[in-house]
Amino acid sequence: MRRLATVIALCSLLSITLPSIAAASGALIPADAPISQTGLNVIFAVDGQANQTTAYLKLDYTGTPAEFAWILPVPSIPTLDVVGASSFVELHSLTDPRVTFPAPPACFTPTLGTIPAPTTQTPAAPQGQVGAYDYSVLEDRDPAALMTWLKDNGYQAPAGLETALKPYTDAGMPLLAIKLKPDAATNSIQPIAISYAGTTPMLPFQLAALSSQPKTPITVWVFGEAQAIPTNTERFTMRENDLALTSLNNENNYNELRSGVLASVAGKGFLTEFAQPSKFLSPQDSLLKELTSKYAFLTRLYSEVSPEEMLFDPTFGYSPELPPLSNNIDLTYRTEPFDCEDQVLHTVRRQQYDAAKGNRSSEEEATANLRRGALRIGTLLVIGVTLSIIWFLARKPNKRRRAV
Repeated sequence: MRRLATVIALCSLLSITLPSIAAASGALIPADAPISQTGLNVIFAVDGQANQTTAYLKLDYTGTPAEFAWILPVPSIPTLDVVGASSFVELHSLTDPRVTFPAPPACFTPTLGTIPAPTTQTPAAPQGQVGAYDYSVLEDRDPAALMTWLKDNGYQAPAGLETALKPYTDAGMPLLAIKLKPDAATNSIQPIAISYAGTTPMLPFQLAALSSQPKTPITVWVFGEAQAIPTNTERFTMRENDLALTSLNNENNYNELRSGVLASVAGKGFLTEFAQPSKFLSPQDSLLKELTSKYAFLTRLYSEVSPEEMLFDPTFGYSPELPPLSNNIDLTYRTEPFDCEDQVLHTVRRQQYDAAKGNRSSEEEATANLRRGALRIGTLLVIGVTLSIIWFLARKPNKRRRAV
């Protein structure tokens, strides 16, 4: 399978000071029941002048969250608030990738449907309440003591939690423990806003591995000064030539390609799906209006990661020199991917080949070009070998020549 993305060189871990790290994600506990994480949506708003990051977190989960609890490492004592899920719904709507293919020709009778988009502050204190949650900030650096505190305060402690906490406690990071209030309804899990000092967003995957499902989808939006990039893992962009229609209902292979490239690097990468100045957005949600007016640029990145792949914590920075990237992928310039004679789509492979080779009008023409290309290469090789032999013979000493 062809590579669908362009890999941008991002191969070294950044050396950063702990106070500058801004964390999001974390571990749902207990890890085995009754709730586990099936997806994560994070909005980072990075204010460089104020040296502050706010992470807006929305969890997708499975199970009954009656005993919901969440442990999150943070770089400093945070402030907390709750926000509406509508902000994430609209942000998805504004930035979800949309692929537009050519309309069917007049000879093609099936009617195609609409084009589907790929699937898709309270002052801080050691403890307090916000929305439907009770929370506590834990600063003990002894994982065993933290486990005792969690058990004494009604949190369950799944196997592996103590070990998973150690990298963060060793780094001196406080832990934010959150759970539903005793009288809260089981549908009360809301997105949470957490603000703290720092300007380098980070996802603590090593802790999130305790509660994540296989191929957990991770969507990250970064509001900041320029286009955001992952700084300690690979960055990809979608290669348009690999996109193809897969059904007469305008379904396409975007999700398959996206999952394929992320699987090829074992989750150690992010696909940039949107990168534009914030002024081009016109949100209706009040939080999004505030963010787009305050921050110059919005970037959306996507990954799929399984628990066994969560061996490090991704961090994000900026790359102002990168060009903007739209989520609207317009492929209407292509030769129609429809076969009028048989009333079917061309195969994905044929569509990809046509796109790569300039939309050849027929499979025969494409094959002929392949043969001509092979013939040219063979001719060049023969010429090269012949010239090499002539050069070698011209430089070879004459054995009949004797020294006087």
